[in-house]
Amino acid sequence: MIFISNLDSYLLTNLIALFLIDIFAIWLIIVVYSANPKKALNRLFTLLTVAFLFWGNGGYLFAFSKNLDLSLFLGRLILGEVGLFFIIFYFFSVYFPYKEKSYPILDKIVILLGIGLFFLSTFTNLIVKSVRITEWGIDPIFNPAGKLIFYGLIAFFTFLILFQLSK
Repeated sequence: MIFISNLDSYLLTNLIALFLIDIFAIWLIIVVYSANPKKALNRLFTLLTVAFLFWGNGGYLFAFSKNLDLSLFLGRLILGEVGLFFIIFYFFSVYFPYKEKSYPILDKIVILLGIGLFFLSTFTNLIVKSVRITEWGIDPIFNPAGKLIFYGLIAFFTFLILFQLSK
């Protein structure tokens, strides 16, 4: 009889769910992009979905890796990718369901903040100082000041996108 611990069961359940999400997302990418590859909304949807896949799969690899150095790198990279994700999501919200009025200054601010968040999260210890092993995987240890910066920018992006989509 094979004994499966709670952690192994949890990992397997997450892996199966992630696999199903990946298959569905890839199918959506193929369907939407092939419908009209030249349309900006279709390209933005494709980029948004790829960023989402990177975020989800990277998060799984981060949380359940046995290598702390790799987990630290992936954790920082995933949080950095959040900045890029929100740039794409912002522009998607501008084009969805049809292109709204553009605000060039706001567009530049979003790009600068997103790229800044990417570099601060990925290449410095300002956001994530280190990682620790817990019962259910790896947890990031945030720098308190960096945590405020990170979540403050995420809140800004979220409200901006929700405002844009509600118009």
